[in-house]
Amino acid sequence: MVSRRASLVSILLALIIVTALALSGCQSLTGDRGVAPLPGGDGASSTGEGTGGAGSSSSKGVPSDLQYDRGGRTGESKEAQPASQAKTPPMVIRDKTLSMQVESVRKTLAKLNDMTAKYGATITNTRISSQGGGVVPLPEEEQAPRRTQDDNGPLNGTVVIKVPASKFDAFSRQARKLGKIQSESESAEDVTQQAVDMRARLKNLRAEEAAFLRFFRAAKTVNELIRIETQLARVRGEIESLQAQLELLQSRVALATLTLELSEPSDIVSPGGTNWGVGAAFSQAIRNFVRVVNFLIMMTGALLPLLILGALAAWVLRWFLRRFLGRKAES
Repeated sequence: MVSRRASLVSILLALIIVTALALSGCQSLTGDRGVAPLPGGDGASSTGEGTGGAGSSSSKGVPSDLQYDRGGRTGESKEAQPASQAKTPPMVIRDKTLSMQVESVRKTLAKLNDMTAKYGATITNTRISSQGGGVVPLPEEEQAPRRTQDDNGPLNGTVVIKVPASKFDAFSRQARKLGKIQSESESAEDVTQQAVDMRARLKNLRAEEAAFLRFFRAAKTVNELIRIETQLARVRGEIESLQAQLELLQSRVALATLTLELSEPSDIVSPGGTNWGVGAAFSQAIRNFVRVVNFLIMMTGALLPLLILGALAAWVLRWFLRRFLGRKAES
């Protein structure tokens, strides 16, 4: 009897041990598997995919996984950003203006054309004007050894040149030799931080675009497709606008701007020696005399009514005084 009870107890203990081992094994298997992620590594759970699709977890129709932080980069450590910024080379926009006096504006322009071809620069704007306000002579009219200045006077010119940043200093030194420098100004704007911010925003927007594309492919309903497509169009528009701004900024950094203000010297006496200005002086004297006479005539016409009234008042006063004094003397 005792042996039977012992055997029953041992059987019960064995069953309890087997059951405990089975339960512990099931728990370990469940803990190792967890929740399987969606294909593509977007971080959505299989439960979320089966119940809500790609766009059911956000109040605006955008999944919660796509609510990116606009101030930082998704999936990137914020501590790594200063290191990337430190490695960015400096980006500086340079502008210089030189005002100089040259012997001939046309000849200086020809020399500038040769210089731009040598340094890989480009003339983006050219303007030539005459100080006298007359017609600007053509290049073939200046082929004579020395142009006779007429009413047009000497020429002025403004030239804007885009020069590669690496050759800007050398080009500026050569340009200074073309004439006598009268004034000089230069500015430099550091846009390194602005470029770094643009690249960070572009990286964030491209990551957001890629995530929207994954959710677009995983969408289950037409409503989800429309909502995600709207957000995708918005992100792509921001990417194109930001990319254009970054390219413009990079082009301004790569090409420095040099502005040359050219002017020709004025001759005191006409080079031909036939016109000393005496006739012009007499003509001007006659014009001044006529102006003075015209002014006197105008003043006389304006003052004539007052003179008439003054004379009439004086005559009345004189008549009154004579009559009053005459009566007084008789009395």
